[in-house]
Amino acid sequence: MNQSRPLEGVRVVDLGRGIPGAFTGKLLGALGAQVVKVEPPDGDPLRKQGPFPQDLPHSERSGLFLYLNTGKQGVTLDLSSESGRTLFLRLAAWADIIVEDLAPKELPSLGLGYDVLQQANPRLIVTSITPFGQSGPYRDYRGSEIGMHAISGEMSVAGSSGHPLKKGGEMTHYFGGLNGFIGTMGALLRRDQTGQGCHVDVSLAEGFTAIIGGMTREQSYTGKPAARGGRGEERIRLAKDGYSLVFTRGGSDWATDFAAIMGRPDLAPDTSASAEEEAKRQEEFEAAFTAWLLSHTPEEVYHAGQEHRQPFGYIATAPNILASPQLAHRGFLERVHHPAAGTVILPALPFLLGGERWLLGRAPLLGEHNEAVYGGLLGLSRQEIDGLRAEGVIGPGTPQTPSSRSSERHTAVTMSKVSTMATAAETQHLPLEGIRVLDFSIIWAGPVCCRILGDLGAEVIKVESINRMDPGRGPVVVPANRRSTGYPDGVPGERPYNRSGRTNEYAANKLGLTLDLRQPEGLKAARELVRESDLVVENFSAGVMERMGLGYEELRRLRPDIILLSMQGWGSTGPEANYVAYGSVQEAMSGFSSITGDPGGPPTLTGVHYGDPTGGTVGAASAMMALWRRHRTGRGMHIDLSQREAALMLLPELLLEYQFNKRILGPQGNRHPSMAPHGCYQCRGEDSWIVIAVEDEAHWRTLCQVMGHSEIATDRRFSTLPARLQHQDALDEVVAGWTRDYEHYPLMHRLQQAGIAAHALLNTAELMKDPHYLARGYFQSVTHPEAGTHPHVSQGLRFTADPLPVRRSAPCLGEHNELILGDLLGLTAEALRQLKDKGVIGTKPVASQSR
Repeated sequence: MNQSRPLEGVRVVDLGRGIPGAFTGKLLGALGAQVVKVEPPDGDPLRKQGPFPQDLPHSERSGLFLYLNTGKQGVTLDLSSESGRTLFLRLAAWADIIVEDLAPKELPSLGLGYDVLQQANPRLIVTSITPFGQSGPYRDYRGSEIGMHAISGEMSVAGSSGHPLKKGGEMTHYFGGLNGFIGTMGALLRRDQTGQGCHVDVSLAEGFTAIIGGMTREQSYTGKPAARGGRGEERIRLAKDGYSLVFTRGGSDWATDFAAIMGRPDLAPDTSASAEEEAKRQEEFEAAFTAWLLSHTPEEVYHAGQEHRQPFGYIATAPNILASPQLAHRGFLERVHHPAAGTVILPALPFLLGGERWLLGRAPLLGEHNEAVYGGLLGLSRQEIDGLRAEGVIGPGTPQTPSSRSSERHTAVTMSKVSTMATAAETQHLPLEGIRVLDFSIIWAGPVCCRILGDLGAEVIKVESINRMDPGRGPVVVPANRRSTGYPDGVPGERPYNRSGRTNEYAANKLGLTLDLRQPEGLKAARELVRESDLVVENFSAGVMERMGLGYEELRRLRPDIILLSMQGWGSTGPEANYVAYGSVQEAMSGFSSITGDPGGPPTLTGVHYGDPTGGTVGAASAMMALWRRHRTGRGMHIDLSQREAALMLLPELLLEYQFNKRILGPQGNRHPSMAPHGCYQCRGEDSWIVIAVEDEAHWRTLCQVMGHSEIATDRRFSTLPARLQHQDALDEVVAGWTRDYEHYPLMHRLQQAGIAAHALLNTAELMKDPHYLARGYFQSVTHPEAGTHPHVSQGLRFTADPLPVRRSAPCLGEHNELILGDLLGLTAEALRQLKDKGVIGTKPVASQSR
């Protein structure tokens, strides 16, 4: 790539032992930072996790380690030794950033707590990613992936109305890594303003609660817990050799389109038909559509539907993904060459920058850069390094050779078919203070992105039109006798578009402006606002901004250092760039749905529509990167983000398992390939559950003791992990028979005190009263002029003991027209009146909204 990477010159020490810390370090390294991965002499625990080629464990061939550590230098260091700790403090003095995901008390117990590290380097940023954060009653509780789904509230609102279901993958861990990156970038900007480093506190649980923020509105607006709403079974249809996803576009004559897609226009609705004739037509229509699906592959169905602008998709698996023409066109799949593992195809970063893709390096061998780092960076002599090696402080290492450099470039695939946090009294200094964001985005992904930026201190101006307000606001008018969980006390009111819980959650910390961009006066005002802004965010269909005269080249002419973040579903380039993208469609086509569902059952949707919050969070991360680059260089850029690629980036195991073992992963339910018991078990009380994840043999024996059945530990069916995995049905019956006699909260505390990763599954009512969330001030009370006072979620990261503040409620439609157009752009009262008379601005939407 011709342009320099934005984080060149930034120095990072990666002390991650799990996915969250390693993923934060990976993103920092991919964007140009020099990342030194510090492993124990016997290797990072991730080296012991698969998938492995031919299922043969090997420390240099772990697919997960290879993916999470691309582009890093690797050293080994024993932190339990005094010499190792002394050497680590020298690394801390060298670094700008330390990323770690150890238990909160682990580094302090080694004499390496934040206060000690800060003494070694006052400008040091330490990003700590833990299940529950650095404070609160659950601070030292053990975490697990399924546990974070449960205690965050996500598992109670997503999935079927029956038993709760964990979603596929390691989503809470990857979101923790994303929040770690966002927080680290914010801390870098903050450090340049204050001259001081800080301790970034990232909570996995809080970060995942932020994802379902829009789904907590039923509890916060009506006082009733949100219920699980189904898994989209009716939208997933069996096709030839796979599953299709059949959605319809709102406001479209979908039945006529479907008839045309099948080549059966005779089955289109006939408004003159009798009720009996219409019923017969619908029966014949469904039979014909089922037959048509079974005679076409999922890819054929997808393209046929999209040609009619219907948001069809398919349940993607590894072969579909690897053969995708869209992904190949955008260079998203990259061949990375590793001296021990061979050539592996990995997901790249999910965006193009200036039309180009930054490629990954490879992961380091164990201790590969010991001499380069300890000698070259820290200045140790050969004799000192040999002495440390002899003491076992550092491992033997792998000599660095030109053919094994982790920084070498690779080619894109072109395939055909108690640490002390700052006190609460400390004044929040938000990293994006003084940054102005022009937010043209709608629905969910873009608004999530801009809510994060607003929480970080940016002034966000949400731009809508009275002719086409954000559809997330809901309808213009709701019948007076209709109650809805999306409004306060279920009452839409006279202006329901200002009382929508979903919009009021994701539009907090924003100003509201209406502009009709189809009128010259509206477009002129938008262009003037670009001159006064730092970042523009949009998620229209590809090409819409250009057709409006607001494409990147025009924006750059108006303001040379402007940043444009485009967040299309498939990206703004490629053969599928103009296809319709919904969050659930992206969820399916990333492969996420293929691994979500009951074991041996069909794939399902999650009910959370993960494509949207994933795209929004990755969008915020990319914006932070671009703002840092502009801060350092004065140059703007165009970020072309694909929301599908953003989701794929969080699911590497699908591609790795297939490449290594030709295995197509399917739904696993609440089970885990290397832990048992691992599941969700009913407790005493209605819809009351606890999740338990037993990590090793010691924890299994402890669980048996706590259950009062020590003899089970030696039962041949359960005495070893392979045996427990083979007899999981019987094992789950034993555990469930015990848990159902207890309430979930007391049982969680009892098991955690025994050292077992157990977590109560909280519904939204329990979540908002949970002692840990309350102690950390996570839910913030916000008063809206038309919706009243309600709790709102915070972000999953913080720079002090307090959460990032919700400084203002979501705007009513056009609430700040005069403030923005008058005070900022200098329009007179008469000019504003004329704009209102022409319908360019306003505060009341027209009854018939254009789409």
